[in-house]
Amino acid sequence: MDALISSSTVSRRRFLRQSFGFSALATLGFWPDTVFSLPSDPAAAELLMVGDWGYDDDDHAGQSCVAAGMREYAKQHELKTQALLMLGDNWYGDLTGGVHSPRWQTQFEEMYPADVFACPAYAIPGNHDYQRWPESKVAAELEYARVGMNGASRTRWTMPSLWHRFGFRLL
Repeated sequence: MDALISSSTVSRRRFLRQSFGFSALATLGFWPDTVFSLPSDPAAAELLMVGDWGYDDDDHAGQSCVAAGMREYAKQHELKTQALLMLGDNWYGDLTGGVHSPRWQTQFEEMYPADVFACPAYAIPGNHDYQRWPESKVAAELEYARVGMNGASRTRWTMPSLWHRFGFRLL
C-alpha cells in the first residue's frame, strides 16, 4: 500500500482501495512498521485524512489520541502536509454557539495545530453534521470557514459550500 499518493491524478477506485486497505489494517490491528517506511517520492502529495472525528465526550480521549498520533507521525516523518481532509462527522453532539463554540478551539485548532499542519483543512459534512443541535452544525461549519471563530477570516478550515472540489499541484 502506498504511504503517499504519488501521482497528480488518482482514480476514485484507487483512492477507495487504498482507504479501505488502510482502514482494514488499522481495524484488524495489523500495523506493521513497513506500512509507513516506504521510500517517499519527492513529488508526492502529502495528505492526511480523518473522519468521524468530532466527539464531544468529557475528555475527547479517542479524538485526542488520533490527533496526537497524526501530530507525531507528521513530525517524525517531517511531512510538509499539503492538506488535512476532514471526511465528515466533524461534530458529534451539540455545537452550542455555532461558529462561536469553544469546541472550534479545543477540538480543531488545538488538536490539529497550524505549527504542525500548516495547510488547509478541507472539510465535508457527514450525517452527524446535518443535525440541528441546538442549531445547524453545517451552517456553523460553513460560517467558520468564511469568518473563523472571532471573525478574523484566518482559519485553515476550508468549506466553501456543501458541494465543492479542489485540486493539488505537486510541488
